[in-house]
Amino acid sequence: MEIIINGEDYRLEVRPDELLRSVKERALRESCNTGRPPDEWCVGLSDGSLVNEGSRVEVLGVISRIFLLPTIGVSAERLAASREIGASREIGASTLSPE
Repeated sequence: MEIIINGEDYRLEVRPDELLRSVKERALRESCNTGRPPDEWCVGLSDGSLVNEGSRVEVLGVISRIFLLPTIGVSAERLAASREIGASREIGASTLSPE
């Protein structure tokens, strides 16, 4: 699997039954990106969506590239929730008619 960390490509052999959390931790360790704890990184796809790290690699199907993104001190769950809230606000705002 190809893993992009800080714009650098890393190749990592993964098993289909391996948890993405384990892949993330191993990729950070093997690429020497240990300045931040693994909890401050989230797993994303090229379209910007976040992936549940409790999922197994096999749920990605044919996807062979993931991105590790720093969350700048915010947990991945909070980051995902804020994106969902922002998206729903934008949708709600666009459906309101001006008074």
